[in-house]
Amino acid sequence: MYLLSKAWIKCYKSYILYADVKRNNKPSIPEGHALPGPINNEKDLCDSENALNLKGTGTVEQFEANVVDRYVRNDVRERYQFKIVNQDLWTFLHSKYGGSEIKRFAIPLNSYSTSIEVRLK
Repeated sequence: MYLLSKAWIKCYKSYILYADVKRNNKPSIPEGHALPGPINNEKDLCDSENALNLKGTGTVEQFEANVVDRYVRNDVRERYQFKIVNQDLWTFLHSKYGGSEIKRFAIPLNSYSTSIEVRLK
């Protein structure tokens, strides 16, 4: 799973004319219509100068030896500053727009629910 900044999602929805499509209106491209730019999650992460990183050991396949992830700030909340998206959606968006990733591993609890630890410990 990946965390995706709500600020970037807002830019993306504007780019794809989401409001018009949602209302079943014919989208009209406004003057100065621009790409949303690279996915930017930096403001949801701890200060990069004092950033703590989770580093993989290289001994387990899912945990690469390079930097796996950085910590999310304590004041950042799901549904307000970010959304959780699956790997397929993240791969699609990242391949088109690039940007920084915040990866989290998901643990399936049963066929209806999944546990995702957003705050690294």
